[in-house]
Amino acid sequence: MNDKGIDFSKMPDQAIGVITTPATFFRTMPRDGGFIDPMVFAIAMSLAAALIQIVLGLIGLGQAGMTTMAATGFFAIIMVPIFVLVGSFIGAAIAYVIWRFLGSDQNYETAFRCVAYMTAIMPLTALISAIPYLGTLIHVAWVFWLMIIASTEVHGIRYKTAQLVFGIIGAIIAIISISNEYATRHFRENFEQFSKQFGQDMENKSPEELGQAVGEFLKGLENANQKEQPE
Repeated sequence: MNDKGIDFSKMPDQAIGVITTPATFFRTMPRDGGFIDPMVFAIAMSLAAALIQIVLGLIGLGQAGMTTMAATGFFAIIMVPIFVLVGSFIGAAIAYVIWRFLGSDQNYETAFRCVAYMTAIMPLTALISAIPYLGTLIHVAWVFWLMIIASTEVHGIRYKTAQLVFGIIGAIIAIISISNEYATRHFRENFEQFSKQFGQDMENKSPEELGQAVGEFLKGLENANQKEQPE
C-alpha cells in the first residue's frame, strides 16, 4: 500500500478498464506496489457479486448451489469475499508457475495483481449466472481470455503460445464446471422432490414408521442422484 492509502474512487474506473479495455489496463497496470490494493479490489468486486447472487437467489434465479447460499444472506456476504481472496492467492500461485514456465520474469506479486484485478468481471458474471450452463461457460471463457491478455501484456508471452496453453486449461475447467453444475442442479431437484414426498402425512406416522420413512427417503435420494450423474 502506498503512503496515500487506498483510493477507493479509482476502483470503478479500474473495473471498467478490465472489462472494456483489458489490454490497455494490463499493459499500464503497476507491476508492484504491494498486495493491499489488489486485495481490497478483489474483496469489493466479490461483495458486489455476492449481493447480486443474493438478489437472484431470492427470486429463484442464479447458479445452482449459489442460490442456496443466497438464502443465508449475510453468510454469503461474509464468506464469498473470503473464498475469492483465498482463491486469488491460490490461483495466482498456479498462474505464476505457468507464466514462469512459459518464460515470464515477473514475480509472484505481479501474478497476484493480474489475478486479483480479473475479479472485476465478477458482478457481471454473477448476473449472467442466472442463465443455466451458458452463464458458467461465459464466465470461464472470459476469465481465460483475460489470462491470455495478461500473459501477453504483462508477462511478455507470445499470443499464440498463451492462447494454446490457457485455451486448453480453460476448456478442461469448462468441462469440469459444467459437469459440476449439472450434478448440483439435478441433486437439488431430486432433493426437493423427495423432500416433498417425505413430508406428506408425516404427522400421522408412528416413530417406527417415521424411522423407516427416513431410511427410504435417504436411499431413494441416493439412488436418484446416482442415476442423474452424467457418464
